[in-house]
Amino acid sequence: MTDSFMVTLDRAYYTAKPDRSETQRITERLKRAGGTKLTRTQFCEHIRRGGTWVPGVFETGATDDKGKTIWGAFKSLQIVAVDIDNAIEEKDAEGRKQKRMLLPGEAGYLSISDALRLCELRRLEPMLLYTTFNHSDAWPRFRIVFDLGEPITDEGRARAIIEQLIFAFNGAGDAKCKNPNRLYFGSNGSVKEAWRSWQVSGDEE
Repeated sequence: MTDSFMVTLDRAYYTAKPDRSETQRITERLKRAGGTKLTRTQFCEHIRRGGTWVPGVFETGATDDKGKTIWGAFKSLQIVAVDIDNAIEEKDAEGRKQKRMLLPGEAGYLSISDALRLCELRRLEPMLLYTTFNHSDAWPRFRIVFDLGEPITDEGRARAIIEQLIFAFNGAGDAKCKNPNRLYFGSNGSVKEAWRSWQVSGDEE
Protein backbone atom coordinates (compact mmCIF):
# COMPACT_ATOMS: atom_id res chain seq x y z
CA MET A 1 0.00 0.00 0.00
CA THR A 2 1.15 3.52 -0.74
CA ASP A 3 1.42 6.35 1.78
CA SER A 4 -1.09 8.53 -0.09
CA PHE A 5 -3.48 8.42 -3.03
CA MET A 6 -6.04 10.50 -4.90
CA VAL A 7 -9.83 10.21 -4.60
CA THR A 8 -12.77 12.59 -5.11
CA LEU A 9 -14.38 13.87 -1.90
CA ASP A 10 -17.47 15.77 -0.84
CA ARG A 11 -16.79 18.05 2.11
CA ALA A 12 -20.20 17.68 3.78
CA TYR A 13 -20.68 15.10 6.54
CA TYR A 14 -23.76 13.07 7.42
CA THR A 15 -24.97 10.91 10.29
CA ALA A 16 -27.54 9.02 8.19
CA LYS A 17 -27.91 8.04 4.55
CA PRO A 18 -28.82 11.15 2.51
CA ASP A 19 -32.14 11.10 0.69
CA ARG A 20 -32.46 11.32 -3.10
CA SER A 21 -32.57 15.13 -3.35
CA GLU A 22 -29.54 15.51 -1.06
CA THR A 23 -27.71 12.82 -3.04
CA GLN A 24 -28.27 14.85 -6.20
CA ARG A 25 -26.71 17.88 -4.54
CA ILE A 26 -23.75 15.79 -3.38
CA THR A 27 -23.27 14.46 -6.91
CA GLU A 28 -23.23 17.97 -8.37
CA ARG A 29 -20.56 19.01 -5.85
CA LEU A 30 -18.46 15.93 -6.61
CA LYS A 31 -18.50 16.66 -10.37
CA ARG A 32 -16.84 19.99 -9.62
CA ALA A 33 -14.53 18.80 -6.81
CA GLY A 34 -11.49 17.39 -8.59
CA GLY A 35 -9.13 14.99 -6.88
CA THR A 36 -7.86 15.19 -3.29
CA LYS A 37 -4.62 13.64 -2.08
CA LEU A 38 -5.05 11.76 1.21
CA THR A 39 -3.22 9.41 3.51
CA ARG A 40 -5.04 6.25 4.59
CA THR A 41 -5.63 7.74 8.04
CA GLN A 42 -7.17 10.89 6.53
CA PHE A 43 -9.36 8.81 4.24
CA CYS A 44 -10.58 6.65 7.12
CA GLU A 45 -11.42 9.76 9.14
CA HIS A 46 -13.40 11.19 6.22
CA ILE A 47 -15.47 7.98 6.04
CA ARG A 48 -15.81 7.73 9.82
CA ARG A 49 -17.29 11.24 9.94
CA GLY A 50 -19.88 10.32 7.31
CA GLY A 51 -18.17 11.85 4.28
CA THR A 52 -19.09 10.84 0.73
CA TRP A 53 -16.43 9.86 -1.80
CA VAL A 54 -15.87 8.66 -5.37
CA PRO A 55 -12.94 6.34 -6.18
CA GLY A 56 -12.04 7.87 -9.55
CA VAL A 57 -10.49 11.26 -10.25
CA PHE A 58 -11.83 13.31 -13.17
CA GLU A 59 -11.20 16.52 -15.05
CA THR A 60 -13.37 19.38 -13.80
CA GLY A 61 -15.24 22.04 -15.73
CA ALA A 62 -17.00 19.73 -18.20
CA THR A 63 -20.53 20.68 -19.29
CA ASP A 64 -23.08 19.30 -21.73
CA ASP A 65 -24.63 21.25 -24.64
CA LYS A 66 -27.11 22.83 -22.23
CA GLY A 67 -24.38 24.05 -19.88
CA LYS A 68 -25.10 21.47 -17.18
CA THR A 69 -22.12 20.16 -15.22
CA ILE A 70 -21.16 16.58 -16.12
CA TRP A 71 -18.36 14.21 -15.15
CA GLY A 72 -15.19 15.24 -16.94
CA ALA A 73 -12.63 12.98 -18.58
CA PHE A 74 -11.28 10.13 -16.46
CA LYS A 75 -7.84 10.83 -15.00
CA SER A 76 -7.02 8.03 -12.57
CA LEU A 77 -8.20 5.43 -10.07
CA GLN A 78 -6.24 3.84 -7.23
CA ILE A 79 -8.88 3.00 -4.61
CA VAL A 80 -11.60 0.40 -5.24
CA ALA A 81 -14.59 -0.46 -3.05
CA VAL A 82 -16.63 -3.67 -3.06
CA ASP A 83 -20.15 -3.04 -1.81
CA ILE A 84 -21.79 -5.91 0.10
CA ASP A 85 -25.47 -5.09 0.56
CA ASN A 86 -26.90 -8.60 1.24
CA ALA A 87 -30.03 -7.67 -0.68
CA ILE A 88 -31.90 -8.74 -3.77
CA GLU A 89 -34.30 -6.75 -5.92
CA GLU A 90 -37.71 -8.34 -6.34
CA LYS A 91 -41.06 -7.17 -7.68
CA ASP A 92 -43.99 -6.85 -5.32
CA ALA A 93 -47.57 -7.83 -6.13
CA GLU A 94 -48.02 -4.58 -8.08
CA GLY A 95 -44.86 -5.06 -10.12
CA ARG A 96 -42.80 -2.46 -8.29
CA LYS A 97 -39.14 -3.22 -7.59
CA GLN A 98 -38.12 -3.40 -3.95
CA LYS A 99 -35.13 -4.67 -2.00
CA ARG A 100 -35.39 -7.78 0.13
CA MET A 101 -32.84 -8.81 2.74
CA LEU A 102 -30.98 -12.00 1.92
CA LEU A 103 -30.88 -14.57 4.67
CA PRO A 104 -27.78 -16.51 5.76
CA GLY A 105 -27.37 -19.47 3.43
CA GLU A 106 -29.04 -17.79 0.45
CA ALA A 107 -26.98 -17.26 -2.70
CA GLY A 108 -25.30 -13.86 -2.53
CA TYR A 109 -25.34 -13.54 1.27
CA LEU A 110 -21.97 -12.77 2.85
CA SER A 111 -21.14 -11.94 6.45
CA ILE A 112 -18.21 -9.73 7.34
CA SER A 113 -16.12 -12.62 8.64
CA ASP A 114 -16.81 -14.73 5.53
CA ALA A 115 -15.90 -11.79 3.30
CA LEU A 116 -12.57 -11.46 5.10
CA ARG A 117 -11.99 -15.21 4.82
CA LEU A 118 -12.45 -14.84 1.08
CA CYS A 119 -9.86 -12.05 1.09
CA GLU A 120 -7.38 -14.40 2.72
CA LEU A 121 -8.28 -17.24 0.36
CA ARG A 122 -7.86 -15.02 -2.71
CA ARG A 123 -4.76 -13.30 -1.27
CA LEU A 124 -6.42 -9.91 -1.31
CA GLU A 125 -5.27 -7.27 1.18
CA PRO A 126 -8.02 -4.77 2.07
CA MET A 127 -6.99 -1.27 3.06
CA LEU A 128 -10.05 -0.93 5.30
CA LEU A 129 -13.56 -2.19 5.90
CA TYR A 130 -16.54 -0.15 7.04
CA THR A 131 -20.22 -0.66 7.75
CA THR A 132 -22.66 1.60 5.91
CA PHE A 133 -25.39 3.82 7.35
CA ASN A 134 -28.07 1.12 6.94
CA HIS A 135 -26.03 -1.69 8.50
CA SER A 136 -27.50 -3.66 11.40
CA ASP A 137 -26.72 -6.90 13.17
CA ALA A 138 -29.69 -8.52 11.44
CA TRP A 139 -28.86 -7.09 8.01
CA PRO A 140 -25.09 -6.65 7.49
CA ARG A 141 -24.19 -4.01 4.89
CA PHE A 142 -20.57 -3.05 4.45
CA ARG A 143 -17.78 -2.08 2.07
CA ILE A 144 -14.33 -3.52 1.63
CA VAL A 145 -11.85 -1.01 0.24
CA PHE A 146 -8.64 -1.83 -1.64
CA ASP A 147 -5.58 0.26 -2.52
CA LEU A 148 -4.21 -0.86 -5.91
CA GLY A 149 -0.79 0.53 -4.98
CA GLU A 150 -0.54 2.90 -7.93
CA PRO A 151 -2.91 5.07 -9.96
CA ILE A 152 -4.50 3.41 -13.00
CA THR A 153 -4.81 5.98 -15.80
CA ASP A 154 -6.50 3.81 -18.43
CA GLU A 155 -10.26 3.83 -17.83
CA GLY A 156 -10.86 0.47 -19.50
CA ARG A 157 -8.26 -1.20 -17.31
CA ALA A 158 -9.66 0.53 -14.22
CA ARG A 159 -13.16 -0.81 -14.93
CA ALA A 160 -11.77 -4.31 -15.53
CA ILE A 161 -9.97 -4.27 -12.16
CA ILE A 162 -13.13 -3.10 -10.37
CA GLU A 163 -15.12 -5.95 -11.95
CA GLN A 164 -12.47 -8.52 -11.02
CA LEU A 165 -12.56 -7.45 -7.37
CA ILE A 166 -16.38 -7.43 -7.27
CA PHE A 167 -16.62 -10.95 -8.67
CA ALA A 168 -14.00 -12.24 -6.22
CA PHE A 169 -16.75 -12.29 -3.58
CA ASN A 170 -18.86 -15.12 -4.98
CA GLY A 171 -21.63 -12.96 -6.35
CA ALA A 172 -22.14 -10.97 -3.13
CA GLY A 173 -20.49 -7.80 -4.44
CA ASP A 174 -22.87 -5.28 -6.00
CA ALA A 175 -22.27 -5.62 -9.75
CA LYS A 176 -23.82 -2.19 -10.35
CA CYS A 177 -20.89 -0.54 -8.53
CA LYS A 178 -18.31 -0.94 -11.30
CA ASN A 179 -18.05 2.60 -12.67
CA PRO A 180 -15.14 4.78 -11.47
CA ASN A 181 -17.52 7.67 -10.69
CA ARG A 182 -19.67 5.58 -8.36
CA LEU A 183 -20.71 7.58 -5.30
CA TYR A 184 -20.12 5.95 -1.90
CA PHE A 185 -21.51 7.31 1.35
CA GLY A 186 -19.45 7.17 4.52
CA SER A 187 -20.13 5.42 7.80
CA ASN A 188 -21.58 6.26 11.19
CA GLY A 189 -18.26 5.54 12.85
CA SER A 190 -17.55 1.83 12.30
CA VAL A 191 -14.37 1.85 10.23
CA LYS A 192 -11.66 -0.80 10.57
CA GLU A 193 -8.16 -0.08 9.31
CA ALA A 194 -6.71 -3.11 11.10
CA TRP A 195 -9.30 -5.33 9.42
CA ARG A 196 -7.67 -8.55 10.61
CA SER A 197 -8.79 -7.62 14.14
CA TRP A 198 -12.46 -7.92 13.16
CA GLN A 199 -13.98 -10.77 15.13
CA VAL A 200 -14.39 -14.03 13.25
CA SER A 201 -17.63 -14.83 15.04
CA GLY A 202 -20.20 -12.28 16.15
CA ASP A 203 -18.59 -10.03 13.56
CA GLU A 204 -21.43 -7.62 12.95
CA GLU A 205 -20.73 -5.60 16.09
